[in-house]
Amino acid sequence: MKQILLVLFFLLSFNFLNAQPQHQWECNSNDFSFSMRAYGRVFLNTGYFASHPEFRLGAFYNGQCRGIAKAQGGGCTYDTFNLILHSNQEEGELIEFILLTPDSVEIPLSNKIYFRNNTLVGSDVVPFIWMETEVYTSAEILYFRFVESWQQAVIDINTKSVLIKIEPYLYLNNLVASFDLAPGAVAFINEVQQISGITENDFTNPVIYNILGVDNNIEDWTVYVDYLPTNILDIYSKTFSLVISDNSIILNSEKPGVLYIYGTDSKLLDVYNFQNGLNIFPADYIGIIFYQAKTDTEKFFGKLLFGL
Repeated sequence: MKQILLVLFFLLSFNFLNAQPQHQWECNSNDFSFSMRAYGRVFLNTGYFASHPEFRLGAFYNGQCRGIAKAQGGGCTYDTFNLILHSNQEEGELIEFILLTPDSVEIPLSNKIYFRNNTLVGSDVVPFIWMETEVYTSAEILYFRFVESWQQAVIDINTKSVLIKIEPYLYLNNLVASFDLAPGAVAFINEVQQISGITENDFTNPVIYNILGVDNNIEDWTVYVDYLPTNILDIYSKTFSLVISDNSIILNSEKPGVLYIYGTDSKLLDVYNFQNGLNIFPADYIGIIFYQAKTDTEKFFGKLLFGL
């Protein structure tokens, strides 16, 4: 009996010790001269964001606690962390992060943040994402297209390249890119910061984006732009058909709609309203056709490049 009790005692002691955090979860802000803030969520290997009022997110440098935040939220959702990071250096320390569960289990996170005094990483609009296992690098392009185009790019993370083919009527020398980066990352071209949906650039030749991650990692991504082949019918619905010949356009449609004809300079040439079809003679039109149905839910059905 004594042997059994002794074994149970050691097992309980072992479990108790295992449940204790390995790090010291205390941070006195008065011990530090500089601070920055990180606001975001924690994505776990379970496929869900960490959500519990007793979750705590800790920032550490060389094992020393540099900030602690409890999960914020309300109702059944407590999944955001507003974390103040502290340092005695204005810049340079690479801060690591650990999630502490309600049962005192520490979960190391893959992200690191390069400390810069008086800066903010993430916000309530675009929160930073801490990850248990790295899903993407800190300096990765996640999405890329041009404001002027309907096409989405193909992104190759192995070669750090972006390939996008656009409509032939667009000019390469004044395109505006719309892109998503890894949370907290910033993009530069020739040391000029790039703003998604705003900054205009010349893409006549391949363009190199310098992506600066929150961990101060820098990756160079090359964007290649090419034209789509001409005479492509890109249909998003089977509700209509188009027949193009040298001197006419025949459109048959199950629903009323509008046919827009644009020139190669992107200027609108003609607009045709119809009930169930059209038979028009565009003569020397050289451009692109857009078909649009007259409903709120079925706005854009297809496009046809012709005569190029």
